[in-house]
Amino acid sequence: MSAGAVTSLTAMALYQRIVGDSWRELDAPVRLLHSTGALMRGAGSFNVRRGNRRAARLLASLFRLPETGENVSTRVVVTPCRDGERWHRTFAGKPFVTEQRAHAGPFLAERIGMIEILFRLEVKNGALFYQQTMAVLNLGRWRMPLPGWLAPRVVASEQVAAGATRVQVSVSVDAPVVGLLVAYSGTIEREDEGA
Repeated sequence: MSAGAVTSLTAMALYQRIVGDSWRELDAPVRLLHSTGALMRGAGSFNVRRGNRRAARLLASLFRLPETGENVSTRVVVTPCRDGERWHRTFAGKPFVTEQRAHAGPFLAERIGMIEILFRLEVKNGALFYQQTMAVLNLGRWRMPLPGWLAPRVVASEQVAAGATRVQVSVSVDAPVVGLLVAYSGTIEREDEGA
């Protein structure tokens, strides 16, 4: 088996490996978003709200978080990378890129810049919930777990309304003292044929 095939198998199984036996309990459109080891494209529309405080606006800009807007045209391209997936989202044409990978135990690690957030993925009533377990500051080779009072807080979910094919996504990111950095919610649908 070639190295490319191994990478593809690893990426293909990322969410399925992490979710484990609960994978089949996910609604089909949610599974479809996370079931490929190849290029995945999706499109949708989101309502985005950034925090109002000056420090929140500064941090949101620093991390290139989406800007405030209603019915913001959104595209997602997921590609396999190293040991996981690169999520390249564009909100109104502006990029927001993160990398996701499996972490020790049944956790998903998502990295943006120097910050890595670890999630336990939970399936409830066909929906996928991201339960944050910790945040880590990466400084070169040094990884420093952030105490709860200093760590950003992410709340996220993906679910499908009865009979729908679009996935409803909801994400909120807060920082200590600063408050809301960004919250966005809307729908996304896979454009390619998928797995």
